[in-house]
Amino acid sequence: ASTNYDVSRSLTGLSLAMQFPDVNEMPPGNSNRLRNIRSLLGAFLRGDRIVTLRSDDPSPLQALNLMNNPFVMSRTNPVNSSTLEASVEMSDSELVTNLYLTVLSRYPTEAETTLAVGHLTSGDERTALARDLLWALFNKTEFYYNY
Repeated sequence: ASTNYDVSRSLTGLSLAMQFPDVNEMPPGNSNRLRNIRSLLGAFLRGDRIVTLRSDDPSPLQALNLMNNPFVMSRTNPVNSSTLEASVEMSDSELVTNLYLTVLSRYPTEAETTLAVGHLTSGDERTALARDLLWALFNKTEFYYNY
């Protein structure tokens, strides 16, 4: 069974990433979300899939976008992240493991688990602390060099 994606109201049922439109060719519109996505993709020096290859050159703009781009920040909000919403109900070590597997596709080391659990137990607002952890994982060099 294949998975189909709906990109917009008029572009539905796509099963391959290569069927997605190039965001450079999409009309600018007035959507803040679209502008934020373009800014994020632009920071990572995307190519055009045919003539210009994607650049692997790092830049400070990449790190700044991962730290501050509203699209990325929205992904650390439990309302927009079913993973975070479900993780908050788990035990501390399960929460840490779940977020590491989701974001970095690996288990945390013992030292990472200890540090993260220490952070989760450092205050009263568990959701906010888990959100901070998710944000930190998105901003690990390992995340943006691998993904």
